[in-house]
Order: sequence, then structure tokens, then C-alpha cells
Amino acid sequence: MQRDIEKYTQDYKNSNFEHILVKYRRKKVLEILNKYKPKHILEVGCGLDSIFNHYNDFDSFTIIEPSKDFCDNATKSLKYNNKIKIINDFVENTNIAMGGVII
Repeated sequence: MQRDIEKYTQDYKNSNFEHILVKYRRKKVLEILNKYKPKHILEVGCGLDSIFNHYNDFDSFTIIEPSKDFCDNATKSLKYNNKIKIINDFVENTNIAMGGVII
């Protein structure tokens, strides 16, 4: 199945409901991260606001995001953090091996 990631990106940005969902997903993810305190995190799909903007107690943080717009936005937020790696691709096209939390 071929996905139109550009259409998805625009639909995501223009969805009022998606912005509401982001708030609740972030709250739940932060509860989990604060409870278990993982040091290696894999975020699959960072959207417009990666969780690394809200949680920084990690040794490594990898984002796999197919949308170039979302990757560019996450890169702007990095502020020279060398513990964060951003991969602009679909997760099924990557070869990631890590022992940590996948969000």
C-alpha cells in the first residue's frame, strides 16, 4: 500500500481534532516516561511537537518520521542536542535496534 505522506502531513496540520488528541497522547506518554524513566527512547512519528521538547531525561532519543515537514520542524527544535537522532523515513524501511521505550 502506497501512502501519500504529503497529504497526510497537510491533513494533520489542518485537523482541529488532531491537536486535541496530541494533548492527551502527550500527557499519557509523559506519565509513562516519568514512571519508568527509560534512557533510550524511540519515537515513531513525532508530528509537530516531539516528546523530546517535554522530556529530557534520556541518554539517546531516536525519531523515525516519514514527513519531511515534521522532521524539519523537529530538527529546528534540537538546539544542538547530540543525543537525538532524526530519521526521515517510514519505520518499516529502517533498521533500528535498541533496548528502550517505543512511543
